[in-house]
Amino acid sequence: MNKQRLIFWIFLLFIPTISYQQDYTNHLDYWQYYSDNDNSLYKTFCTTAFGQLKSRQLKIHNLDTKEGWLSRQKYVRDKFKKIAGPFPEKTPLNGKITGKLKKDGYIIEKLIYESYPGYYVTAAMYIPEGANKNAPAIFYTCGHSIDGFRASIYQHIIVNLVKKGFVVFTIDPMGQGERYEYWDRETDQPRLPVPDHEHSYAGAQCLISGYSTARYFIWDAIRGIDYMLTRKEIDPNRIGMTGRSGGGNITAYLGALDERIHATAPECYITSYEYIYKSIGPQCAEQNLYKMIQEGLDHADFIEARAPKPTMIIGTTRDFFSIQGTLDSYNEARRIYDILGYEDNLSIALDDTVHKSSKKNREAMYAFFQKYLNNPGSPEDIEVEIPGPEELQITETGQIVTTFSSQSIFSLNKTIVESQLRDLEAKRENYSEYLNDLPRLASSNAGFKYPDVFAPAVFSGRFMRNDYSLEKFLIPGSGDYVLPAVLLKPKHNMNGNLVLIVHSEGLDAALYQDSLVQDLVGAGHAVLLCDLPGIGSMGPG
Repeated sequence: MNKQRLIFWIFLLFIPTISYQQDYTNHLDYWQYYSDNDNSLYKTFCTTAFGQLKSRQLKIHNLDTKEGWLSRQKYVRDKFKKIAGPFPEKTPLNGKITGKLKKDGYIIEKLIYESYPGYYVTAAMYIPEGANKNAPAIFYTCGHSIDGFRASIYQHIIVNLVKKGFVVFTIDPMGQGERYEYWDRETDQPRLPVPDHEHSYAGAQCLISGYSTARYFIWDAIRGIDYMLTRKEIDPNRIGMTGRSGGGNITAYLGALDERIHATAPECYITSYEYIYKSIGPQCAEQNLYKMIQEGLDHADFIEARAPKPTMIIGTTRDFFSIQGTLDSYNEARRIYDILGYEDNLSIALDDTVHKSSKKNREAMYAFFQKYLNNPGSPEDIEVEIPGPEELQITETGQIVTTFSSQSIFSLNKTIVESQLRDLEAKRENYSEYLNDLPRLASSNAGFKYPDVFAPAVFSGRFMRNDYSLEKFLIPGSGDYVLPAVLLKPKHNMNGNLVLIVHSEGLDAALYQDSLVQDLVGAGHAVLLCDLPGIGSMGPG
């Protein structure tokens, strides 16, 4: 009896604290079909992308003549230039050698040039002893490393190439090495912890302006080729390009865009957008061209655009860039090389390892360039002494941003946005016409399509309380998902008004952490709460 009374009083103790939290539980928890609803936003994007990629695949499937492939190739080149650019007029590079290092069998020149006026690129050129004129050259583009091209694996590859008689040119990409743009001057450290964050932070600014930061990454590399061609040591007809990961990305871009590059070997990058979306998801901003998939392009197009020039796709079977996508892109690109009669000019090198440069793949790459840049020799990957990051410092302070009063992607994009705003103000001069066009613009830019039919909501439960009722619903969304919703209706003094609340942290937060809902219901208003894709129980997935 005493035990029973104790339980009874504990129950009474909690009665006064009953709130909406007792009324509402996440009703998606027991709807098995919607158990992955938190991925709804991502899957909706994927569904759109897969439909666009399917349209592209049908066009590729129907190509069976040389004329058809050449027409497709022209389309890809034109479309790629349009969505990657527009690129500016070339301005003086103002190239400057800031120092030289004498090493065993080669010299390193430390360089700076301006890809845009006031936008500085740190670079280095490695010159084999005796390579005084018309030597074969490799543009090595590094992946996402804090130290830029100074990372030990990149230096190992560069020095191996130099030892094999190649002049090697390399640069720091934006947000790496000596080109950090978000720099804390007080701590003398990057504000963002890894290059990927800096790339995408700048990338978001450009995407909302209607283009990708790829424009700047590509232009830095194009101007790098321009610099290479000012040097008598380099044979303009024997230029190759390679790089891993993010460097493979820029290699693939340049191979498709710049006719001056004779042979390319993108490493640990080429896959397909279908498998990118199905596996790791889209990567850094510069690896995604604005509306690229909508315009009918995929990774294979980077290879097909340069046919029949020599190309080697380098990959690893356990890379986070899907190996199935790599094989699919290679097999598709084989078709244009075969039909043009240059089937030997496209090859693939694979190793059973993770996302890295393996010895097997390095030696395949050395042999590829030795063959196609007419520089015979042993492809053996040898142990070499590499220069350290301190030796390779190019600027006075170790960072462009603290050495020069320099441009940045932010400042370059700001100029573009200011021009866009002037155009916008001009359109607003005829205000009535501008207002009439706003619904079309909003719908077009948002990708929203008003439904022809609204599917009925699913009623999923009700709680009755003294002062209100709480009803739960699953409301069909615009994709293959439902929106969880809660409707609270006051029992007394209901005034006929309905207030829709979308809380930035989800409907749970609106119910449990915000007094607004209770105040509105107490004042006689019905309140409808719901989560949207990416918010609350529908995110982050």
